[in-house]
Amino acid sequence: MGWSKLNRFSQILIVCAFTPDKFSKSLIEKEDLIMFIYFHISLNKNRILFVITYKIDMSFKIILLTLTLIINNPLINETRELFIKGAEDKRAAEKLMELTAKNQSDPLLKAYHAMSYALIAKHTWNPYKKFENVKISLKLLNESIESDQNNLESRFLRFCIEDNIPSFFPFASHIDVDKKFILNNLKANHPIYSNIISYMKKAKHLNVSDKIELNRFN
Repeated sequence: MGWSKLNRFSQILIVCAFTPDKFSKSLIEKEDLIMFIYFHISLNKNRILFVITYKIDMSFKIILLTLTLIINNPLINETRELFIKGAEDKRAAEKLMELTAKNQSDPLLKAYHAMSYALIAKHTWNPYKKFENVKISLKLLNESIESDQNNLESRFLRFCIEDNIPSFFPFASHIDVDKKFILNNLKANHPIYSNIISYMKKAKHLNVSDKIELNRFN
């Protein structure tokens, strides 16, 4: 992983903690060792962990400085912007499809690629093409969520589609489970928190109980 990716980090969490002498000695064996730096890189989790240890006051107490740096895929911000614009702008929907077409190894980008089909369906007058685009959209979204079931954003995208398709379409089978997942797991620091709240307030498939639950986000 190159150092150039450091500018892609969107969040830094710093946690400081003192560890017992016994634990420290297991890491630092020489008294004259001033600093030991251990780098642990986990690409699968999209995060890089730095653990910095050093000696204080001739004891082997150790400070663990843990920086959890979240790697933000550089495409995701543009992808989200195109998604928002795509509801009203067909060209934005088409650009969303182009942008995400070659990046489907990332489950969230695959979910947005799926969403581009639904947005294009919204701008399509031909009933057959509209039906086919929605079918492709939900197929890809289901695949994306299967590979990352805890991704709230992907579930929100699927909820948006199923909330708007006619009841006679044979696809709207995840509305209740996705709605529950969103209401139970949405946090104020989510990158598209305001968009999710704004949509959920006018969603067709929210009952009185759901709306009461939604009020806690105000």
